[in-house]
Amino acid sequence: MNRGLVKRTKKERTETQVLLAQYFTPSAIANYMASLFRKPTQKQVRVLDAGAGEGILGLTLLDSLKKTPANVSATFVELDDQAYGTLQNATAAAQKKFDVDLIHDDFINAAFELEHQGKQFTHVILNPPYFKLRVDSQNNKRLRAQGIHVTNIYAAFVWLSARLLEDEGELVAIIPRSFCNGPYFLKFRQFLFEHFSLDTIHIFSSRNKAFAHDSVLQENVILHISKRPQQDLVKITYSTDQSFADIATRKVPFESIVSPSDKSKTIHIPAENQTMSLPDFAQNALQDLGVSVSTGPIVDFRLKESIKETGDKSTVPLLYPAHMSGHEIEWPRDAFHKLGQHYLPAEAVNSSLLTGESEVADKQVLPLDGYYVVVRRFSSKEEKRRIFASVVSPDKLPTNHVTFENHLNYFHAKKHGFAKDLAYGLCAYLNSSIVDEHFRKVSGHTQVNVSDLKNMPYPSHDKLTKIGGIMQSIGELMDDIVKKEVVGSVA
Repeated sequence: MNRGLVKRTKKERTETQVLLAQYFTPSAIANYMASLFRKPTQKQVRVLDAGAGEGILGLTLLDSLKKTPANVSATFVELDDQAYGTLQNATAAAQKKFDVDLIHDDFINAAFELEHQGKQFTHVILNPPYFKLRVDSQNNKRLRAQGIHVTNIYAAFVWLSARLLEDEGELVAIIPRSFCNGPYFLKFRQFLFEHFSLDTIHIFSSRNKAFAHDSVLQENVILHISKRPQQDLVKITYSTDQSFADIATRKVPFESIVSPSDKSKTIHIPAENQTMSLPDFAQNALQDLGVSVSTGPIVDFRLKESIKETGDKSTVPLLYPAHMSGHEIEWPRDAFHKLGQHYLPAEAVNSSLLTGESEVADKQVLPLDGYYVVVRRFSSKEEKRRIFASVVSPDKLPTNHVTFENHLNYFHAKKHGFAKDLAYGLCAYLNSSIVDEHFRKVSGHTQVNVSDLKNMPYPSHDKLTKIGGIMQSIGELMDDIVKKEVVGSVA
């Protein structure tokens, strides 16, 4: 289906992609996406390729439908001038066999117009652009006026496309996995589960190969939904990369992917061989532990005058991810490459912070009156774990106060430290393979948000305290111990 496509120079492709967040679909992925649609039973098949680019997805789907006895028509929507010119050439042959309509416009405009005209489609296929929608943008205002609340353009494309489906119609899209969890996509997930059946999700186990030719490192999934009541079983398929050479399939109950009691509608995608999920073993909320989590308050480039390379009695330790050394903190560090490791509070009643005789008015400074646990907010794409946690011990710092840089999340008890055994147990749990497995099920990005940590299930206070005591006696984190205490086995 690539005949007739004009090959752009690398520079031209890069400039357009930056402007429109546009990444064209490899033919192998297009073929797989087209294969997910059920055999048509309608007399009239109407195809929509939203944000069509050079037409690869829509043309591949049309090619798969060429033997159907139904009357087939197709609508392609594309904004980019150069891609639209290529689309015209690429669809010339298809127009001899099918009724093809080309729309040269922004899909948001086109979708509202198609809806106004009463147009509906039986098959929607898309690889939408992805970029954050500015709150004050005209498109965002138009979407919100229609009840479409999204933060990224890809979710808007899927939402608008899904609204154009007729009953029993199907939609297949390749999109970032970020919609599966978090508050930013909650209304999007609510919309999907209220009106559509989640039929298939495809996972690429390699996070950098689906669009390797365009240097796209974002984790993507292929989503297949249909406008009908939710089916009991959801098909999950897996492959290493876009070749689909090692594809594996399993079917799981919908309730194991989206819990009926989960108000956040988080989508849990099980690993290929996973049989149990973390909530089966850890059923406590973070608040049940008497602990909260927040993001570090110090944004260093905004507080340059308050961050010092060397400290004195007026400063407190400023902790960065670079201070995390295994499961503990190493402060200060030699050859530190940030602005500094010491923070000068805006106000202090007395001058001797080191002796603990002062009260700090600066709300960004916390009392080191117990133990904290910190988690890195970001990890690199291919690191072994997504969550990295360390204990902040008052014994390791020469002060009674501390503060955290914005690239750390920190666990606290109402802005105070908490018990030692609980801190070490919580740290061990967060660093465990069972938590990593759970997090990969619900999150497709490398950022660990406060909302992710708040919504995660936790063992009981007693279990974590027991784990913390064992870890301290051993002197290191032992994954098998966490599994034994939380799951009940090390298998």
